Amino acid sequence: MQKSIFIFLSLLIILYPLGIDLYIISVPELKLQLSANDIEIGRVFSFYLFGVAASLILAGKVTDRFGITPVCIVGSMFFMLASLYCALIPPHRVFEFIIARFAQGVGGGFCYIAALSTVRKICTDQNERMTIYARLNGISCTVPVLAPTLGALLVIGGWQVIFYTMAGVGGILMFLTLGMKRKVKRCKTELAHSSNYLNFTFISMLIASSISLGTVYSYVSISPVVLMGEFGQSIDEYALWMGFFATLSVVTSFGLPYIRRYIGDLFLLIISLLVLSLSGIIANSLLDKNVSIYLFVFSFIGICNSIVFTIALGKALEPYGKSSGEASGILHTCQLLFVSIYIYVSGLFELNPFEMLEYLLIFGGIFSCFIIFIVNIKIRKF
Repeated sequence: MQKSIFIFLSLLIILYPLGIDLYIISVPELKLQLSANDIEIGRVFSFYLFGVAASLILAGKVTDRFGITPVCIVGSMFFMLASLYCALIPPHRVFEFIIARFAQGVGGGFCYIAALSTVRKICTDQNERMTIYARLNGISCTVPVLAPTLGALLVIGGWQVIFYTMAGVGGILMFLTLGMKRKVKRCKTELAHSSNYLNFTFISMLIASSISLGTVYSYVSISPVVLMGEFGQSIDEYALWMGFFATLSVVTSFGLPYIRRYIGDLFLLIISLLVLSLSGIIANSLLDKNVSIYLFVFSFIGICNSIVFTIALGKALEPYGKSSGEASGILHTCQLLFVSIYIYVSGLFELNPFEMLEYLLIFGGIFSCFIIFIVNIKIRKF
């Protein structure tokens, strides 16, 4: 793959996480501007994810039918205009801000799926696709590392500057899309194609990646409660550790192509999922919990998720040629739905943040291993 195409796809990939990690820095000032309570601020975040989830399958279908150009133009334009509206929002307009964040999520979701489906369409070699998926995942993991520092600098000029910056990134992407139109072309050799999303490989990879992503969202949501609330870390200490966890994910993602030269995909998947389960068992079995235990668990979540996400994505999309956009959309929509349902059900059972993460690690990892093992015996495709 040409470097210019990879850089373009990297920019598409970071748009969606950028809307999360930069936004978080603006929350304290934004809360005052909108006169919003904690519940309303929670809705602002939730509706961004709803926007992403609502756009994925549609974006995939449009990409399969019309190509990457219209999807990227529409997505980047949505993201840019919604970001501008967020920056210019009058005081006390919480509802309008929530709608704008929803539209921003739609734009980020469009660009995200366009990038993933494009990799599947233009790369003929499976190892090359895995390498690119790993690197793109590594690029997306750099956002949580760099966003706090960048956001802290931008917010000096006011919280609006953060959204102007997002709008600028969206605008740049919109113009880059026009320039990349001729470079981003499908491979001449048509790859294997399927439209059946009930095959065993796709479902098993969907389960594994959903549980892996669920552990990430769980630890991101509970990490402030655990590290700052329970163990009294300062904001600076918390930011340092979160940056360290994200750095582990980045290093793992970029190192995965080299690891795969010596270790098979099935073994990597099983080991990563078992390590997640073991981490949950260790955290759950120790009655005298201390901060070191959770730092240990959080570290392995970052490492193992990078492995599981990349391999599961590559294996799940492998049978799909012309419909890789739709397949990507279905895969990531189901992942977000699983995360949302798990968090909601955990609330119904009144699980505390510790239990929510530990149970998902223990039972999710073991269940994923079991499913993958059964599927491997049945079709022997790894």
